[in-house]
Amino acid sequence: MRHLISLLLVILSGQHACLAEEFIVVRGNENYPPHEFIEDGEIRGFHIEIINNVASKLGAEFRIESYPWKRASLLMQQGKADAITYISKTKEREKFAIFLEDNILSKTASTFICLTPRLKYIHFDGSMNSISNYIIGVQLGYFYGNEFDQTKRLNKIEIVSIPQMLDTLRAKRIDLGVFSLDEYRAFKKAGKMDGISLVKPYISEFNNYIAFSIPKNRSALAQQFAKALKEFKQSEQFQRLKVKYGLID
Repeated sequence: MRHLISLLLVILSGQHACLAEEFIVVRGNENYPPHEFIEDGEIRGFHIEIINNVASKLGAEFRIESYPWKRASLLMQQGKADAITYISKTKEREKFAIFLEDNILSKTASTFICLTPRLKYIHFDGSMNSISNYIIGVQLGYFYGNEFDQTKRLNKIEIVSIPQMLDTLRAKRIDLGVFSLDEYRAFKKAGKMDGISLVKPYISEFNNYIAFSIPKNRSALAQQFAKALKEFKQSEQFQRLKVKYGLID
């Protein structure tokens, strides 16, 4: 309690505290370029560099740990992690995680992908009715927008990983897969989308947050991180990161 009170006083005074405690940030263990991915055995990406820069400004140690997404979410619910990255806001998640608007790491869109030869036969007009006859691959535990997620009449198949999604699509066991737009662009740049095309329009657009633990009482930390992140977004360093990862508006 004393630690939280002193931290709040620092926030209110407009200064950043030096935090001696190590905080655990969990994430999904898939590759989500350019935001989060494993390269040479290390976690890299736009979000990771943002978190590391803000943590440095706070004088804090943020240890980032990767788990299957369902497990990462469960650790937050159980109070075994301080924060979770690359998460979108839903009413269910707000029960265990603190979402502040200044803790938005990036914005993205959910989009369908399909085999290129089948693109001319896929008719998606933005309505859920237009895709009711297709078999759709979705990643286990992911949020794709309220309308898509809550529409029960869609034929959805849960898939564990992105590589499995692509393999299942190429094997023609699904008609459509759901990807984020940024992931699609990054995989295409890496030559991993041969024979696969983007389907327009987008399904939905939403924000990606770093959200902090309610069970671990990380409200003060969430506010301090938000203040530092807001300042960081005004810096030239942040703009260079956007250029580095191809995220120029």
